[in-house]
Amino acid sequence: TVGTKTLDAQVYELSDSGTVGSDICATTIQTITTSFADYTFTITDAGLVGGDRIIVFLQTIITETGSSSDKYASIGSIEIQMDIKG
Repeated sequence: TVGTKTLDAQVYELSDSGTVGSDICATTIQTITTSFADYTFTITDAGLVGGDRIIVFLQTIITETGSSSDKYASIGSIEIQMDIKG
């Protein structure tokens, strides 16, 4: 039995020195299904310019409530589309 099943994206602009600012992902945590599906996250691009680097963390939380077997999340692919030109 699956209890909690969520996916969260955290996106940060990465400076040349390796420091990061605040999370620029505007989308809240999403509930995932038991089948492969597309999940869209919106990045707030204010302050980003062409050539900027970002770092992305994806976190899943899956809880198994029936004590029958382990549960896990599989990510089939990741696609990032940007419209900032530099």
